[in-house]
Amino acid sequence: MSVRVVFLHGVGASPTTLAWLPALNANLVQLGADELDESSVCLPQYSDLLSTANIGAPLPPLTYKSVNEIAEGRAYELRQARLERWLKADAEASGMGWDVVPTSVVDFAVWAALGLKPAEVLDQAARYVTDDKLRGAVLKRVLVQFPSAGSVVVIGHSLGSLIAIDLLDQLPPDVHVKRLITMGSPAGSRTVHDKGERLLRKFPHMRVDDWVNFYGVGDVITGGRGLGAVFPEAHDVRLAIGASHEAVYYFQRPLVAEVVADARAPRSSDVVPASPLVEADADATEVLSLFGLTFAHHVAENIVDDEKQQRYRQALSVVQAEMAQELRERAEADGRPVSAAVAALVNAARPRLAHVSRLEDVLDVLVIGAMTNLVAPYEINASRAVEGAMRDMCVDLGLRGKWGLDVYQAVVAVKSVVRDVSGLRWPAIALGAAGVALSAAGPLGMALWTRDRRTDAAADMLHAPGALSDGSKFSAMAAALGQAESKASAATTPIAQLATDLVIRVAVEQARDNVPGVRRNDEAWFLLAEKERDIAAELRKLSTFSDPGGAGIGELKQKQELVKRLINYMIENGLGPDGSDA
Repeated sequence: MSVRVVFLHGVGASPTTLAWLPALNANLVQLGADELDESSVCLPQYSDLLSTANIGAPLPPLTYKSVNEIAEGRAYELRQARLERWLKADAEASGMGWDVVPTSVVDFAVWAALGLKPAEVLDQAARYVTDDKLRGAVLKRVLVQFPSAGSVVVIGHSLGSLIAIDLLDQLPPDVHVKRLITMGSPAGSRTVHDKGERLLRKFPHMRVDDWVNFYGVGDVITGGRGLGAVFPEAHDVRLAIGASHEAVYYFQRPLVAEVVADARAPRSSDVVPASPLVEADADATEVLSLFGLTFAHHVAENIVDDEKQQRYRQALSVVQAEMAQELRERAEADGRPVSAAVAALVNAARPRLAHVSRLEDVLDVLVIGAMTNLVAPYEINASRAVEGAMRDMCVDLGLRGKWGLDVYQAVVAVKSVVRDVSGLRWPAIALGAAGVALSAAGPLGMALWTRDRRTDAAADMLHAPGALSDGSKFSAMAAALGQAESKASAATTPIAQLATDLVIRVAVEQARDNVPGVRRNDEAWFLLAEKERDIAAELRKLSTFSDPGGAGIGELKQKQELVKRLINYMIENGLGPDGSDA
């Protein structure tokens, strides 16, 4: 018997239209797979129920009962692992870099100009999740039109994805789902994230072979978030579809056709081809080392206790001398002359910074400075002096001192959100972003945070004797810091390192919001969404076979809590992609 396709539409879509089918078939032909004809597609109709007031029906009875939940879950994980292996080998499945995130992402005004109504979709999604009577009416209608037996591929788009999930444990007993495909799902809705268990309390592992969820970075309905954090059985795949949501844009992607074709006729091989590794970086070590060293001098000047200030200054003099030596050795190894700014460090004086014209040029490194023990390996608690140091740094750079205070408040606010997460002890954190020992290496460790970042301007950032850089060169460096993401996996990165990295990102975004006239961007949000996805996927994988009390699972849960708190903080403070409660 052939595998039928069941398509569940979203809000506002005509239930009888197959506008997406030509796009899918075109890609199926390119793959050498059989096309879908209209007779093989089931299109349940339920649009009228979504717009009818006081509609209602009892929820259908559950038709799936687990026999051995643990064994069934493990079997499902093995099937899901096969799907994930070949999806990860596909270049399209890797998604987009931050540099090509559309500027119109989750911009409701842009969507309105295109005649789209994202608010209506999210409202309907929230209504569906929370209104059992509406759910009952929709499910009853869909089940009447659903195939009564055989193998099916279920595809749910937008609100239809929620209906598809809701149906899984209420399908006819003789129906087997070869693959669940969701796309453009309103995963970014906080209601769905908080109430998702209402749709599917226990996943029917032996009824569904596997599940892939497609989402677009620029699709406002997804909020840039996958489903894995709510439904761990889903494998999230990010697609480059621009600021689009309609089903046809998803079906235009070749990878979607591959997933459909594989479900109807599975691949004979799932060998993952090797991918070439490309590495390129530029050295901004001297620039950031001197910046961090200057920050440390301002911290020393703001320590009130005389005895502590003296110890701090003495420790700083040692750190500065050692750093000067290491920077000289680096320059010689690179065949470069030692800059005047580095040569002057031997006199223990504070480096002189050139003025910059915009706070944005140095915002990232100001936040990193506030997160770094600048006299490591010495341990001297000077946290109360950081606020004044931030103010003085801005004045030193030719900016308003008040802006430094605004940046400091952002760092304090974000750190407080995760302060009591199990496994985190801020005074002891020794690792920072990209695997660099920020707290363990002082200003030079802070500089090495840029080791995996790209910037063509790094080689000539030092110019006049005694001066660090001009505004344009600092701007290039800050852009490199702000746009790059850590290459380390969230699942394998130590929690202290992950926390440092993510708090820096969110604090920068909060600082942008605190200071009038500074433009915000959505990089922190999408990075958190990606980490949320990766952690959820790893937690699902390990939970299938590992001991429940294993250390690895425990740390993953701590990371999941960390990311959840930061995402909720961004939502509650209007820092989400649309600037509102997502």
